[in-house]
Amino acid sequence: MDRFADMGRRAFLKAAVGSVMGAGAAQAVPVAPAILEDAIDIGRAVLRTGVVESDAAALRAALGVIDRDIATLFTPRWNARMRRDFATGDTVHVAGWTLSRSEARLCALAASLRQQGLC
Repeated sequence: MDRFADMGRRAFLKAAVGSVMGAGAAQAVPVAPAILEDAIDIGRAVLRTGVVESDAAALRAALGVIDRDIATLFTPRWNARMRRDFATGDTVHVAGWTLSRSEARLCALAASLRQQGLC
C-alpha cells in the first residue's frame, strides 16, 4: 500500500475511474497498468478492513454491475455516484484514505477479480 500512499487522491481517481474529457458515460476508458495495480492494492486493503462486501458477486450486486472485465468498470459513470456518496457521508476509511463507498467497492471488485484470475 505504501506505493500509492503519497499519490494525490484526485490524480488517482481521475486515472482509475477514467474521468477523461470526451469519454462517453458507458465507454470503457483504458486504464494504465500501474493505475490498475494501485486500484487492486487499494481494493485488497479495503477487503482486509471489511468495510464493504467481501465477494465479487455481492460487490457487483451492491454496485449494480454485471461486468467481469475490469476495463468496463472504470468509466466516468461513477463520478456522480461518488460525489453523492461524499455528500451524504457514505464513506469508508482505509489506510489513511477516505473513499466513497462506491469507489471502495470498485477497487475491492478489481482486487476480487484479480484474485479469481479474471483481470
